[in-house]
Amino acid sequence: MIASTGKGTRGREQGRHTADALRARGFDVCRGWVRTCPLEGRTNVQGRVADARKTPFPHIEFNRDIRSDDDRFAQVVAALGEATKAWARGAQKVSGG
Repeated sequence: MIASTGKGTRGREQGRHTADALRARGFDVCRGWVRTCPLEGRTNVQGRVADARKTPFPHIEFNRDIRSDDDRFAQVVAALGEATKAWARGAQKVSGG
């Protein structure tokens, strides 16, 4: 599994939350801001547009084995739910909420 910030460097906090939540559920996660990983989303259209707009682009790639295994995929979904709650807590701190 790969977690990255795409072409830009914004979104590292979101990437860390995502990678931590996935790792806590037993997934091996390559963190694209720490080392080079395949399929980091640095050259795709979405990553380039997000970077041009100065928008965080938390990017996740996982293989067919995970996508085709309902139990493992459910674990990914649960981890992403945890991660996005952490993103919301971070956004509230920034906005003063």
